[in-house]
This record gives sequence, C-alpha cells and structure tokens, in this order.
Amino acid sequence: MSRKVKSVYFNTSDPWEYEMYAYSQQYPNFSKFVKKLIQNHINGINPNQSVQQDEYINHSNETVDSPIFDTNLMKNLL
Repeated sequence: MSRKVKSVYFNTSDPWEYEMYAYSQQYPNFSKFVKKLIQNHINGINPNQSVQQDEYINHSNETVDSPIFDTNLMKNLL
C-alpha cells in the first residue's frame, strides 16, 4: 500500500490558527476530518448542507481552479 502524509502545522500564537486548531481537537480522527473537508470542497457541497459521515467519496481526477479558503468552512461543514 502506498501512503502519502501531509502534515498540518498550527501556529498557536496566532488567534486565527489557534481557533482552527482548537476546533479540530473535537475530531479524534483528524485525517478523516480533513479528507471529508477536501471531498466536500471538490464536490462543491455547501458548507451549510448536512453531509453523512460515511458518504461515498468521489475519486474524480478533476482539478479545482483557484481554490478559495473559507474560514467558516470547518465550523459550518460538520
């Protein structure tokens, strides 16, 4: 099995990054949480739309042009 690891660093001295870090702590499986965020972004799912935790992941080869990071995405998505 081939695995790739992408680390996420949070600067806890920065209030904005600390807020994201603190929010992410409620998810014991951080990897699954981040993958779900990416999947929903790729599929264009509205952050206010409810999504089932184990919903099918579309492994599309489509690319996303100029992704926009919405600071409220994590709060509203799950």
